[in-house]
Amino acid sequence: MITAQGHWAVEATNATLEIFRHSSYLEDVILASRCLHLAGVRQWEVIARLERYLGLATVQSHQIALACALGIVSLGHDQALKTLRLIIQQQAYDLDTLMAAVRALHHIAPEDPLVLETLRSLVVKAQDTQDILGLYYGLAALDELQQPLTPYISTTVIPWVCQKIAVFKAQEEPYLMPPYTVLWYCSRHIPYQEFANLWQ
Repeated sequence: MITAQGHWAVEATNATLEIFRHSSYLEDVILASRCLHLAGVRQWEVIARLERYLGLATVQSHQIALACALGIVSLGHDQALKTLRLIIQQQAYDLDTLMAAVRALHHIAPEDPLVLETLRSLVVKAQDTQDILGLYYGLAALDELQQPLTPYISTTVIPWVCQKIAVFKAQEEPYLMPPYTVLWYCSRHIPYQEFANLWQ
């Protein structure tokens, strides 16, 4: 409605501004900022409030969401880029937070070299430590970005991935998708007979 013409556009804009200015919910502010950006309305106000919220945010998931919104509304915004880069560089243990920050940075700055550097480093480290989730997240993200996976997949991966699957099965864990997905990536990049022999 906000991008329509006439009466409905005015009504939608007014409602969105009301939400943006007065809602105490972060999700409301972010969604309203995107709507106002699409409509090209009150851009200075949107940017100023997102900057203020980002400056006050202490929870990393909130920082990521606000930085992404700010980077969409104001392309290449320095505060947004710095926030995401800092989270990526400091985040060594929480994979979900790391991947959220990487995806947000790629969304607002697709050419930023830190995106691929981080994903490649994640995959190499995951292989060294036999971290199945790190390997899965890294391979999936590189595949989404249409990066070649062959350099990161070798026949040494399959035996320990199979061991992880066996452990998950023995523990009756429902969390089998990542190991199986890693094997699927491997099957696309290792000759079939070699893969079949290792899988047995």
